Amino acid sequence: MNSLAEQQARIKAQFEDWKLSIGEGLGSAGIWTTTIVESMQPFIMMLPALAPLGKIFWTAGVGALSYANTVLASAIPATVSFTTKTWLASSALLKSSGIMLVQGVKALGYYIASLVTGGASSIAFGIFSNDSL
Repeated sequence: MNSLAEQQARIKAQFEDWKLSIGEGLGSAGIWTTTIVESMQPFIMMLPALAPLGKIFWTAGVGALSYANTVLASAIPATVSFTTKTWLASSALLKSSGIMLVQGVKALGYYIASLVTGGASSIAFGIFSNDSL
């Protein structure tokens, strides 16, 4: 039977083999990681001192968001009103252009009729061209 010390020595040797194989597999990444972590150590030590700044920034951010929500809440009715008025103006323009198109077709018809009748229907053109739809 193996003693406890032999089992521990075998497990430690196996663990050391794993560390060596991982180190060989990663190449110089371990060196880079160690250098970067060591260079970040002063900043990591300063983090507890910077915690109050984080709270101040958080409070300012929450205040800015609540202000933005207030502004957006007041802007929504104005946007709806502007959109409604834009739709009404567009529909009025479309209606106006439709009326102008119909009036133009009517005028063209009356003109052709006056050419055919020798000007007898020009009175009708003057009378009926001012009606609206």
